[in-house]
Amino acid sequence: MEHKSIDTEISELMKLATAKSKENKYSEAIEILKSALLKISKSALLYGHASYTKIIPYFQKAGKYQEAEKFCIEYLIPVTTEAIKNGMSQRCKQIQDLHSLQHKSAIYEKLCLIAKREQNTDDQKRFTAKKLEIEQAILTARPLAEEQERQKEIKEMQSVFGANTNSWPEVIRKRLSV
Repeated sequence: MEHKSIDTEISELMKLATAKSKENKYSEAIEILKSALLKISKSALLYGHASYTKIIPYFQKAGKYQEAEKFCIEYLIPVTTEAIKNGMSQRCKQIQDLHSLQHKSAIYEKLCLIAKREQNTDDQKRFTAKKLEIEQAILTARPLAEEQERQKEIKEMQSVFGANTNSWPEVIRKRLSV
């Protein structure tokens, strides 16, 4: 896969932020990662949750613990949701929502981690409860999302191979359980 220049820039910014963090320059690392996140939102690639959540511990290490949750709620969660919507547009909405929940869970996991480091048990309990709530939503949503995606794929295969599933290639019949 050929990387576009924006993705190369994102990679370089991520590396630079890591270098700044090793120098204990966490505020600089945060600003660099904010720049990377802006570029990620413009990239055609779909980035994993680690690219988004990398910034969260830097808030705590920079002495900006109180800013982390607001940043996540007002910026990070909406940006990841939009990125998934754009990057997974070929998938059904339920699958997109499922992946958004998984990213949101990873965000709350990082918030829980920094609350633990801050020894803020109230926030830690709150973030843990929110993460568990999201994980329960994932467990509930997954079967429906997978079935919706399967039905979408069946319709696509019908348009290619016809309505008679017996005439479809065996590998597709097995994968779609038809």
